[in-house]
Amino acid sequence: MDAGILKSILKAGEGARVEFKRAGGLPGRDVFETICSFANHFGGSLYLGVTDGGEVEGIGDRSLELQRNIANVVRNPNVFKPSPIVGFDVVEMDGRAVLRVWVPEGPELCRYKGVIYDRVADADVKVETTSQIAALAVRKQQIYTEGHIFPHLRKQDLREDLVRRARLMAVSRRPDHPWGDMDDNELLRSSRLWGRDAQTGEEGFNRACVLLLGTDEAILSCCPAYRTDAVFSRGSADRYDDREMVSTNLLDAYDTLIAFCRKHIDDPFALDGDIRVSARDIVCRELVTNTLVHREYLSPLPAILKIDERGIETVNASRPTFEGRLDPNNLMPVPKNPIIANFFLQIGLCEQLGSGTKSLYQYGPMLFGSDPVLEEGEVFKAFIEDGRAKGALDERGIGREDGNSTGDAAIDTMLKANGFVTTQQLAEVEGITARAALKRIKKLVDIGVLKAEGSTNRRRYVPSSEEGTG
Repeated sequence: MDAGILKSILKAGEGARVEFKRAGGLPGRDVFETICSFANHFGGSLYLGVTDGGEVEGIGDRSLELQRNIANVVRNPNVFKPSPIVGFDVVEMDGRAVLRVWVPEGPELCRYKGVIYDRVADADVKVETTSQIAALAVRKQQIYTEGHIFPHLRKQDLREDLVRRARLMAVSRRPDHPWGDMDDNELLRSSRLWGRDAQTGEEGFNRACVLLLGTDEAILSCCPAYRTDAVFSRGSADRYDDREMVSTNLLDAYDTLIAFCRKHIDDPFALDGDIRVSARDIVCRELVTNTLVHREYLSPLPAILKIDERGIETVNASRPTFEGRLDPNNLMPVPKNPIIANFFLQIGLCEQLGSGTKSLYQYGPMLFGSDPVLEEGEVFKAFIEDGRAKGALDERGIGREDGNSTGDAAIDTMLKANGFVTTQQLAEVEGITARAALKRIKKLVDIGVLKAEGSTNRRRYVPSSEEGTG
């Protein structure tokens, strides 16, 4: 790594794979917590000799001492189990040395002093609950949890009408579909909804089968945390104007969520070539399908579909193979639930893996005038901004790069609505950590755009000038 690359990293700031630490003495507990969290997440780089704000203080001539200390600690079986891999790189910048500690993702759960740490945004967090540990272990082992077999589930726990409906949908899509000549048992076996665990020898219906075709009681028993919240709001971040809480089978859930989208999103005139298309239906279909098909159902995090003046957004737990922004140029589709995905493909509710992202980029601008923003991680987020709403905000003087704007659109909107902003508000609206929100606000405080009011517990930030943002 050269100084130019380091400079760009310092400018971007801390994140899921980047952490800055001072190096006044020997590495402390926080250094090793970060190493542990990087090993349990997707890897990352720890830069010693750098302040939280990205200013280089340097490590002096202590490079070898720091490397030796870190190597000895991570190899100590009484401290780390198993020992994470670490690599070192010294980078010179403006006459000062920075020690980069590179940590790749490890194949097993790593514990530091008996505690599992994971990386969430720019923070190292303890993984303590059974469900959190199980989800992390699943990601490490690349287990498809949809295939978990429940040997005591019976045919009565499935809805026969859903099996018939799936067969009709498949045959109407393709008249020669093999499901047309199969009985129910053959259909379930051919679609891998009935299986045998090669390790235990157990046979039965699996979690995918229950989610697709099960009764609500069976679904609650096998996936107690499964829920999708659909929320519509006309402008207030503190309340909703319409809401659906969906926890039924995936076929009915799909219909309910699509109907919710159609209820609250207009369908503008759009042409694909010279053919009239419903951009709304295509975009909503891809977002809803992704939320139902490509999510981790063992996670306690409910999925969210939100429609408001900003646009449309979906959020769901994921089991990622990498972390970062998705677009058609870097797309490497990996199925999260291949059994469920194949079932949706057979009945015509989704297309081939990867086509959904391309459709969102093609039809999203037709619907809202903006490209989608897709973020993969432990939580998958999809957002399409309503360009028409953005134009309306610009007319009211919010979010413009002028004297009446902070330069941060989210903060400008809250200042316009409330006259102040808090770290908690910004964190909730933007879906970021409180620490990240505070950093954004503090930058505006440092340059004199905002000023703080109130005590620590009730602190809020207001425009420094009387003009504010209005």
